[in-house]
Amino acid sequence: MNCESFQDKIQKYNDNELEKGFEPILFEHLSKCGECREFMKSLNVIENYIAAERNSFPAELDDKILKEISNQNYSANKISTGKIFRKMNYQTYFNFAFALILLAMLVFFTGRDEDLKSEIEFSKNLIEQKEKEIQLMQNALNEITVKTNYENEIVVTTSL
Repeated sequence: MNCESFQDKIQKYNDNELEKGFEPILFEHLSKCGECREFMKSLNVIENYIAAERNSFPAELDDKILKEISNQNYSANKISTGKIFRKMNYQTYFNFAFALILLAMLVFFTGRDEDLKSEIEFSKNLIEQKEKEIQLMQNALNEITVKTNYENEIVVTTSL
């Protein structure tokens, strides 16, 4: 796994979207990779700045904006939606509906694809970890020798 994919995981971690099982792998990588640690620090600085800016607007700003909008008379400048839809023909409606369907499919399948990729990556890491454990267990076993003789006997010997 390269740093680019870990940086994607760092963003998911900051958004609380990272699978809990992947967190130890991420923190192990962060302990070894200075580039990814710097990326996480810069991401935290940006998020803290945005949070501070979000709180810097006056609380009564929303009320002022809504009051100003309600005071203005838009009826003279407003085009009625009925006139717009009457001018559109059926081909335009069809094209608009088709574009909405395509957009919905794109959003659905793109999000699904990323979920599947992350699940596969997590499973791959888990399999690699289990393979290492199996290899360690195999290396810890004593050597066994199996011999046969002409009387169809099988002799198994091991060194302890």
